[in-house]
Amino acid sequence: MNRLILLLMFASFLLFMVPSGATADVTYSGNYAFGLYKNFYTTDEAQTWISCAQAPCFDPTFIGPDGRYTRIYVVNDSTTGTNQNAGLYSIDIYNETVSGRLAMGAPDAALEHTQDCVVDGNGDAYVIYDYTPSVWKVTDPSGVATETQMLGNYGDTGLDDDPFNIDMVPAGYNVGGATYEVGVDLVLFDNGLDDNNWEAISVIDKTSTAAVPVYTTDWSNNGTVGLNATCNEVDGYAYAAHYGTGSILPTDTVGTEILPYLCRTKSDGVLERVFLNDASMALEIDNSLECNPADGSLWMPIREVGTQDHIYYRIDVVNATSLGGGDFLAELSAEIVIDGDDGYNVVTNGFGISPDGRYLAVCAADARDQLYVYIIPEPATMALLGLGGMLLIRRKKR
Repeated sequence: MNRLILLLMFASFLLFMVPSGATADVTYSGNYAFGLYKNFYTTDEAQTWISCAQAPCFDPTFIGPDGRYTRIYVVNDSTTGTNQNAGLYSIDIYNETVSGRLAMGAPDAALEHTQDCVVDGNGDAYVIYDYTPSVWKVTDPSGVATETQMLGNYGDTGLDDDPFNIDMVPAGYNVGGATYEVGVDLVLFDNGLDDNNWEAISVIDKTSTAAVPVYTTDWSNNGTVGLNATCNEVDGYAYAAHYGTGSILPTDTVGTEILPYLCRTKSDGVLERVFLNDASMALEIDNSLECNPADGSLWMPIREVGTQDHIYYRIDVVNATSLGGGDFLAELSAEIVIDGDDGYNVVTNGFGISPDGRYLAVCAADARDQLYVYIIPEPATMALLGLGGMLLIRRKKR
């Protein structure tokens, strides 16, 4: 019993004694965000070395002095001219420092406009480019970085591809006889495979090179104009938020309500819809969709047009209820609400969650040039808090 009391006291400490730093217009309105751990600049006011840090991705092989995952890789996007500083960088959360460029740099114009990156279990990074489509592997990026091109313009050589998200093949993705290697082969999400009207999900084999490309397209769709996507390490699905003009989520009628939905699929390319159980939510996705590898929940930022409010939602897709016909209904909760400040605008692929699910890293680079790191409770802590609540209820009933 004494041990239980100590654990409950520790859980209460986590709830109420989080580090300070959040401004007054930020509200933690749910049960899955404890507060702001820290925020700091990722460049100087003149944007001397990074103009737009995006796609934060935790290194699963690096543990900081505090016993947590504290190394993040980001890509610096360049939107005009030849940016000498475009490429791959790392950020040390614990020390609040940013590296020099590690790899994949300009002045080669083909190495501008980075979109996303992911890090595998060996600590190697993968970087994708959109305007001149390509996929690169960077071995040992924080040591002796070695760059290897895995894909160039991988579709019809006369047409332009638009890779937008990249992730590792998750366990459970293989169905129908597929034999992709989990955590080694790569899932590539394309906003325009050969033609801007074609979305696609492909898997890149680990052996692929620009000279001998090896990839398989599992799903494609003609007629929509964009997606943000991620893979789920818990349920094995590839998830995508399809959207139209203005990044607006699609909707359909469920019973008597009109609800937005995400889509998901596995290697067989069979698409399912996961409806979000809140008809009142704003529908403009703020350029990111990320999975918490600790519990399989999805995290998605939404921007309210007009108010400039930003809401970070948690979506419980793992426990979604079947509606039949390949449709599901998932509960969601508004975890972080930022009122009326568009300076918190999330950049492209601007969410990243640590392998243990403890940290949510957010790049708000365009206006603030800062990285925000929020505290997420671990599943064990949430179970503990639930137990504490049950004990309190039981005690009151006596």
